[in-house]
Amino acid sequence: MSDSPSWAGAATAAFVAIGFLAQICLTLVQSRVAARKVAEVKSDLKISDARTATKLDDIHTLVNANMGAQLKISSVALRRVADLTEHPEDEAAAVVAERLLAEHENKQAVVDSSARAQT
Repeated sequence: MSDSPSWAGAATAAFVAIGFLAQICLTLVQSRVAARKVAEVKSDLKISDARTATKLDDIHTLVNANMGAQLKISSVALRRVADLTEHPEDEAAAVVAERLLAEHENKQAVVDSSARAQT
């Protein structure tokens, strides 16, 4: 009978050890699953970022083109008004519009040349 209590203690210790090892295995499996999910999210985020960057580039190109068109229209219209009226304020407005158009075209030329260099 003296063997029974030590056997029971050994069995309890074995069950505790098995439970502990099972918990470690479960934790390892969960950490591997989590690592795979992190890798998946990173991949999805890279794809999403690339798509967003492409859309933003397209929008920026469209806005720049529209700005150039508006500046051209404004500079031509203001120059015609200034030539017709010969009024100093109209001349000043035409000069400002022409300067803004030239600045925009110069900046756009730099952007276009660097974009061509990258492709």
